[in-house]
Parts: sequence; C-alpha cells; structure tokens
Amino acid sequence: MKIPILSCFLVFVILSSDLLSQSVKWYNPWNNNINNLETDKLINIPILLHGANYRIIEIKDINKNIKSITARANKAEIKIFELPEIQDYKGNRILDVMLPLRFNKPSNSNFFLLKITGNEPGSDLLRVKIETDNQSFEINKGLLISKIPSKKNLNLNNWAYFDYSYLSKGLKRDMIKDILEHGNNTLVIPPYYFPQITEPRSVSRVNHLKKYIQYTENKFDFYILFLRYSETDTFVMGPDWKKNLPIWYNNVMSVFNSFGISSSKVLIYPYDEPVGKSIKRLSDMHDFFRQIGIKNDFFMTIGDMAGIRLAKKIEYIQVYSGNKKWVNELLNNKLPKTKIWLYEIPAGSRNYNSYFYHKIGFKAYLYNADGIGVWNYADADKSYNEKNRFEFNNGKANWLIKADNPVRDYSLIYRHKNQIYSSIRWEALAYGMEEYNWLSLYEKKNGRNKCIRLINEFLTNGISLTNWETIKLALIQ
Repeated sequence: MKIPILSCFLVFVILSSDLLSQSVKWYNPWNNNINNLETDKLINIPILLHGANYRIIEIKDINKNIKSITARANKAEIKIFELPEIQDYKGNRILDVMLPLRFNKPSNSNFFLLKITGNEPGSDLLRVKIETDNQSFEINKGLLISKIPSKKNLNLNNWAYFDYSYLSKGLKRDMIKDILEHGNNTLVIPPYYFPQITEPRSVSRVNHLKKYIQYTENKFDFYILFLRYSETDTFVMGPDWKKNLPIWYNNVMSVFNSFGISSSKVLIYPYDEPVGKSIKRLSDMHDFFRQIGIKNDFFMTIGDMAGIRLAKKIEYIQVYSGNKKWVNELLNNKLPKTKIWLYEIPAGSRNYNSYFYHKIGFKAYLYNADGIGVWNYADADKSYNEKNRFEFNNGKANWLIKADNPVRDYSLIYRHKNQIYSSIRWEALAYGMEEYNWLSLYEKKNGRNKCIRLINEFLTNGISLTNWETIKLALIQ
C-alpha cells in the first residue's frame, strides 16, 4: 500500500525535530576540549565573502548506523571532516585531528567539523543530511554571507621545513599544498640545503637548493635563507667571508632565477635570536651587504632586549608575542619600513587548546603586526623514543601514540602512514588571519579604542566565542 506524500513529510518532520532536540548539537570550533565545548545557539553563521567560518556538530546515539553525511548550500562551499576523540598528553579528551569522512568504526558519539566558505553574498541555508541504514534526516543552519570580501592582511610563517620531521618526511608536495591552503606564504630554507658562504661554489649544495625549491616556484611571497650563525662563529664578517660573499650570492640567486623567483622575494636570515657579539655582527653584515650592492631584505628573531635596537635596521623581525615588553619596545623603536611578525612556541602542542592559536590573530591586530606564526609546522622528532618510532613505523597513527617526551612536540599536523592530516589548532591559527578582517570592520564602526578594549577582553576570556560571533553578525546585517 502506498503511503500518502503528506504522511511521509510529517514523519520526516517529527523525526527531524526529535533528533535535533536529542541527538544533534552545534558547537563553536575553537574550544576543542570535549568537556568544554561551547554550544552555538545562533541562528546564522557570519561569513565574509570568499572567507570562511567553522562549526562542530555532534551526533549522538544513532551513529552506529550512519552511512553518509553530506552538506550543501546555494551560496557557500562546504567541507566536512570527521573528528575522532583523541587524548592530549595530559589525558584530556580532545578533538583535533581532522580526517576524511569514514563510518566503519562506530562509537558512542560522533563529531564532525564543517568548513563553510562564502561564494556569494546574502542569506543562505546550510543543509546537513545524515543517512543511516533505515532513515535519513536533515539539520539546518542559517548562513549570512557579507558583501565585504575577505582580504589577506597578514603573513604567516611556521618554519615549515621539508623532510625535517617524521611527520613531513617524503611528503613534500602534500606539505606544500597544506601550508598554502592555510595561508602560509613564507618558506624558510635551512642552511644544509644551500651553499655556505665559506664554500660558495659547492655544486652539491647548489643542487640541494634546486631540489628544495622545486615545486615551490613563486607560490610563496618570501623565501628565507637561514644561515644559522651563532655567537661563536668568529669567521663571520672576516676577510675570507667578505671575499666569498659576492660569489655565494650570485650562485644562490642564479638558482632562484632559474625557477623564475625574483631575488626581491629572497630574505637573508643570518641569526636566530642573536645575542652578545652576534648583534653587532648582524648589524655590520647588513651594512656590508648594502655596501657591495646587495639589496635583499633581512629577517631575524629576537633573543633579548639588546637585539631590539636592530629594529632600526632589519626589515623583518619575528618576535615571541608572549613577551609583551619585547613587542612594545620593538613597536616603539622600529623604523616605519620594519615589519613586525609575532610567533608563539607551544611546547607539547597537543596540550594547547585551539583557542590559544586562534587568539594569535587578535594579538596581531592589537600590535599592528604584519605577520603571525608558531614554531613549528612539524617539529616532533625529539618527542619520540624508540618504542614510539616502532609503533609509528609499523602503521599506528601518530595521534594514537603518547610521545615519550611530549614537551618536544610542537607540530600542527598529524600523520598516518603516507598521509598528513590537519589539526583544529592549525585551522584556528590560519583563521586568526580571517579574524583580522572582522576586527578591522569592528574598528571602522566603533573606533580604535573600543576595538582595543574588545581585543583585550577577548584575550583574557572576557568575551566568549558566541559573544564574538554575535558581534560579527551585527557588523554585516
């Protein structure tokens, strides 16, 4: 016997209503400790044109029979990721690793991350359809996509070295794709991948450089040559060093030129956090480059207060944002042309709530910084002991391995066999660049003082994610 269409519709509506109230929950994404997930009760999700926003959904009780989840909207592109429950190094239940959809491992609850990118301005409806063995239902969420486009306001540098860690080794093309998708426009090249000034004609090192920058042709705005000198390297700025420098420079730049990469994109990074005599050597080095006609900008990080005086000379300086004194001194003493980037050093990175990474974009706006980042994209090798390495090499996903020395895990990504996966923390850091746009809109409407007050409240947890999303909606309605 055929069931009337109206009856089917009523059954569907009742089923959907029941599931919505009992089995499906929406959360803001940047509080990824399962016990502290922040419920999203807003009707609409605010999105800038060509920008993105995120939500987590939890589906309880029915997940054992889930066959598929799909999402669509007329004016937005939707990507869905499964979020398996994992543990941080302290044993807390967290959501972090982002996996392609799979339904072959039932659990007591399922979490999914939605990334929503606005393609056309206006109001829209996000429809998430869930199918099980014996039923299907739909959950909906409103979207409000602004006419105001998202703009790239910040640079991003995570010292993303190729083959530096077991997490990235052998996956160069995948790594390039991942870091570019997250807005990382900076490639730092370690010293063992290009000739040293003491051996400027090294053919093997020239070939290393060619291999290193292959597949990166003009995909990055900055190619930073990390010379990695220390205070004990007394040969630096010596007679032989100065004699070899023009030869070295021409050989190195010929490689970049062969790939169509302009020398103006190549930055010189002699010292990481210079101290003592290194500070004067770096200053003298900058002068010497200019004396012999080399115009490339320099890059440095700050190691102590004494190094801050180099802000009167060095073009790009990345500073640890946790040291407010250093940041303020740099801002007060830099030249107008000097660009300040911020970075954080989250040791035992999995222990850090994604909220921590999300806030870096707010700090950048507060300090008028031009860039953000963290150490490091995939630095985790020293967190593993022999047993950990054995488990990974025998096919165990690294998010299921408790590192022997977790404080040495700084990574933003996960890996299983030959596949790397993003983390919610990595998404949160990249989304900080999007938040920069929203703060700009807020300042335009409310003034600089109110914007600074809002940022400080947000950084001290005085404003919740829901409060901030509500404010964003008001800015584009």
